[in-house]
Amino acid sequence: MTKKFPTACRTKRSRVSRRCLAAASLGLLGVAGLGTAGCDEVGAVYLLVSGPPKVAPVYELDTKRTTTVLIEARDNAAVPESVLNEIRNGVDEILVDKVDLRDVVRGASVARAAKAAPDFSLSDLARAVGADVIVHVRLESYAVSPDGQTFKPVAVMSVRVVDADSGEQVYPEGGEPARISASAEPKAGLLPPPGRDAEEQLAGAAWASLLIGQLFYEHQRLAAANKGPAT
Repeated sequence: MTKKFPTACRTKRSRVSRRCLAAASLGLLGVAGLGTAGCDEVGAVYLLVSGPPKVAPVYELDTKRTTTVLIEARDNAAVPESVLNEIRNGVDEILVDKVDLRDVVRGASVARAAKAAPDFSLSDLARAVGADVIVHVRLESYAVSPDGQTFKPVAVMSVRVVDADSGEQVYPEGGEPARISASAEPKAGLLPPPGRDAEEQLAGAAWASLLIGQLFYEHQRLAAANKGPAT
């Protein structure tokens, strides 16, 4: 019999995500290799639209089914729990605001359940928190700087989607999880001031949330451009 956890908190629709604003203020929505997602409210940050006009979701979540996203990090990824929670909260908001899911069990809730029951399968975890579908994201590596000096978030992650009712992996269909590698392209002149570690962590978490969230909705491929005067 599946262990039941206390009723998990649901995510409510918000208006403008502070995480989207944080990412946009630093020009972080340009994602190398994947295009960028989201935050129509802050689209003015971009000066140039490039590539295909739309990027299709890798998997279409059923908006009528209760969904949860379990975001974890490998031990060697060294991601602070506070940063993971920022990423989880950001993804929850995107699923409601952009993917238009009706019911989302907070990522923080399923993360607590996973720690309390480490032997549970993904489908067991989903059922334990009252979800029909679980998205599992594992950060293989994550950093706000590739060299300890330049502010340029980078991430490598594995992603899969499991149907809690059948226990089957529905994305990718069978086999290993999808592997995603990306780096942000900060807009020149909009970087955090040196020594503002908290601001860098918040902006990096915002970018990671968008990187994950945009996998599940159609979005424009946008590129930050910083054109100087004509010569």
